[in-house]
Amino acid sequence: MNAFFKKTNVALTALISLLFMSSAFGFPWDNAPKNEITWSDNLRQAQELSRQTGKPVLVHFFSDTCPPCKMMEKITFPNPEITKTIQNSFIPVKLNAKHNPREAQMFNVQCVPRDIILSPNGQIINSAEGGQDPGRYSQFLATAQAAARVQPQMPPPVPQQPKIEAGGACPINETPSFDYASIPEDDRARIEFEGYCPVELTQHSMWVRGDYNNRLVFEDRLYLFAGKAQMEEFNRNPEKYAPAYQGIDIVVWKERGEKVHGIRNYGAWAVGRVFLFSSEENLIKFEKNARYYLTPNSRQ
Repeated sequence: MNAFFKKTNVALTALISLLFMSSAFGFPWDNAPKNEITWSDNLRQAQELSRQTGKPVLVHFFSDTCPPCKMMEKITFPNPEITKTIQNSFIPVKLNAKHNPREAQMFNVQCVPRDIILSPNGQIINSAEGGQDPGRYSQFLATAQAAARVQPQMPPPVPQQPKIEAGGACPINETPSFDYASIPEDDRARIEFEGYCPVELTQHSMWVRGDYNNRLVFEDRLYLFAGKAQMEEFNRNPEKYAPAYQGIDIVVWKERGEKVHGIRNYGAWAVGRVFLFSSEENLIKFEKNARYYLTPNSRQ
């Protein structure tokens, strides 16, 4: 069962506000030519189409001054077998790493070309860094296709730096991601959402790592943000982005009067807020009887 911010029962729509993304997008893939790759530059739209079709998303990061990137443009992507595989089996997205710093930060892109394949639930199932010829890239795609068929439904892991593939790679001169191991222990213990940016989560349904240099304390919990703009937005309306009941598992509190903090793996959107639970069992209880748990009366 996928407990990854699971949406609540539609029977409770009078009480529960479901989080969803509209399917009324004008996707560029709808009338894609058969003899070339039709790339999108909108990752959010690609992820929505991936959820609708079940196809994984292929994200190709590049820069205009990168020789290995140009090599792949001239040799790899025009290859008929590569084109056919990508068009038939993937939702292709091409992003200039310098022009898309938020997405580059989200996947810890330090060098280009960088290719990442995401399952429909946003999990990284394969990645490669460096220029790849058609043969190597074909293997890369085939490995991802095999992995996609057996992927469990679980939260996306923190992106890891991959090994450099053949062909070399070019740094994009972005500031390296913050070293979370260097965060003081007392602060690590009270970080909310495991350090992911609550504003990106609420506004874009995306798990984007926050930066310790952009942090705020609210209700004795420490929040990290993807940038200063997100931090300022949170500061203007923290209740909109912080979890309800200070992140306490409302099921445990209602039933036993104990304050147990929930985790992001087990969460739901309700009445416009994020609720966190300490177990899948409690998440299911909340889904089945949210009205009871949200009613401020005596505990069981």
